[in-house]
This record gives sequence, structure tokens and C-alpha cells, in this order.
Amino acid sequence: MLRINREQSRFTPVAKSTLADASILERNGLQKLIVNTPTEFFGEIGEELFLLDEEVAPSDIVADRIDLLCVDRDGVIVVVELKRGANKLQMMQAISYTGMIADWEHHELTDNMSEEQVQALTSFLAVDLDELNSEQRVLLIAEGFDYSLLKAAEWLGESYGVPIKCCSVRLSTDEQAGTEYLSVENTYPHHDLSQHAAPRRRRQPGRTGGANGKATRPTEWPAVLNWIETPVVRSFFEERLAAGWDNRPEKGDLRVRYDGQYRFKAVAAKGWARGVQLGRFDGDLEHWREGLSDDSSVHEFSAGRRVVFRLTSRADFDFFDSSVNERLRSVEWKRRLDHSADASDDHESRGTT
Repeated sequence: MLRINREQSRFTPVAKSTLADASILERNGLQKLIVNTPTEFFGEIGEELFLLDEEVAPSDIVADRIDLLCVDRDGVIVVVELKRGANKLQMMQAISYTGMIADWEHHELTDNMSEEQVQALTSFLAVDLDELNSEQRVLLIAEGFDYSLLKAAEWLGESYGVPIKCCSVRLSTDEQAGTEYLSVENTYPHHDLSQHAAPRRRRQPGRTGGANGKATRPTEWPAVLNWIETPVVRSFFEERLAAGWDNRPEKGDLRVRYDGQYRFKAVAAKGWARGVQLGRFDGDLEHWREGLSDDSSVHEFSAGRRVVFRLTSRADFDFFDSSVNERLRSVEWKRRLDHSADASDDHESRGTT
């Protein structure tokens, strides 16, 4: 950060500092600042998030707490983890929390809210309250990120559709004015992870780290369609967009609703599409395994609350199309999943049977 001197037409550098050097703690410092001004902070990284709570216990059988629990306008729950410095375990911690809350029913997120808070949340959301927690994602906030963490986030996002966003914070102090400034910027997704990675403590002579230069998926449909490399995949998305399917260009997906609730989506990738079934019905795994060319790609996801699979051929896309628009319209959806007899006490304590 540079101070501008208009009279002399010069820049003067503003001193950089770390949160630790400035005695800004994680919980009582950075976290408190965000809680008091969430709109301003998240707006700096292009996010519109509603803060549900802080220091949230993801389970009754673990002592850990989620730093901040938020939701975006689409009802997607956002687990926010804060760290001073750079910590390799930050992502693992956040993912474990996200897995624990994936089973929560929507009312479990609002039971402890006041009537005014629920009204504010309802006004904020672009979806109904009962669509809360149909999806989850992770937002990591830190002063730096290890290269291995960033590459893991990229791999999880591109290969398995796990949405992880990493944002860097930097503290600057204007000693002349006695003012502190916090800058926030997106580190991942980014086209070159090596530009933002925290330096390794040890480096072998003659070796340098670097990203593979892969670009992240674009966020507008013309660019998304141009980004898709396989003609059959591109044609499917072009045809369904022309037919008026519900869609989100920033996510690169098409979505299908049954009775006001999202049940299916197809997410674009360069050479294939990822099919997702939101919710379960009897015989769903067999249905997809018998009809798709790659039956090994069909598996449960998100603690058994979803089914995911790959769509690669024209026959796959035709089967997906006929399934979601005709064959599966009359199936009976399970309101809640049946957990096995050895389900954790945590599920039982929250009433998820």
C-alpha cells in the first residue's frame, strides 16, 4: 500500500506488518472485526454473505468450533476459517467441519435465531428457508497459504467439485496518521497459484515451484461454452440453455426443480459433466449405474445425502435428460436419510434419524 503525496507527486510506502506483530488475535481481533462489519469485509472479496453465527460447534462429540458460519443468497452454507500466518492444516480443519454440518436440517441453523434475525435472513435469501444447507462450501482467510494447500484446493475443486476459496489478508500501518489498514484479496481460485503461495521454509537448490497454468472456469455462459472442450458436452449445455433450463453461469451448472426444490444439476467440465442428485430415493444408485456408460462413477456423496456421477457420452446426456424430466418425476423422495444402527450420538442428539 502506498500513500499519495499530491503536492510532490510522489508515493510513500505504508509500513507492512503482521497480525501477530500488531497484537491482532484470531478470535478477539480479526474475528471480532469481521463479526462487527461482515458486509464490509466480505464485500472486499466479492462475497454477499449473511453471518449466521460465530464459534459454532459442528458436532456434540468434538470440542472444535467453526470460526464463522455464513450463508450466501443461494442458501449455500459457507464455513469460514480464520488463521494468522499460514497454516497447512487450515483446509483439513474446515473440510472436516463442513462434513459435520452437511447433515444438518435447515431448521437447525435457525432454531437459535430471534424472529428478527430469521426475518432478516429470509429477506437476504434468494431461495426458500427450507433450501438452506442443500450445498456447502469453504472460505479460508489467512495471511498466507502454503503452495501444497492451494494445489489441494484446486484438485478438490476441479476433480470432485468441492468449492474452496482462499483469501489473503494483509495489514498495513500508516504511522504518520496512526491508522491501520487491512487489505483482502482472492488467492484461489486464481490462474497462477504460485504467485500467491506462501514461500516454503526449505527449498532445494536449483528447484522452483510453479503452477501448471490451468485457468479456472469462466463465469459467463459464452465463455463457459467456449471453455468446454468436448462437443457433446458443449451441445448439451447449449441446447438446455436454449430450452430455458434453470442455470447459474458463475457455477457452470444447469438445475432441475421438483415441486419447488432443486433435485438435480449438471456441472460443466472441460471434457465431461458432473451429474448431481440432491436427495435420495429407493434404488437411485441402481438407476444411474444401469443407465450410464461409466457405472463406476456413480457414488454417494455429502454424507449419503447426494448421488454424483459422470456424464461423458451422448447416450449419458440423453439418459440424464429423460430421467430428470420424465422417469424420475414420480419417485418418492426420502425426507431424511436412514442412518445405520451404529450412527453417531451426534446425529441422534440433533434428531436426524
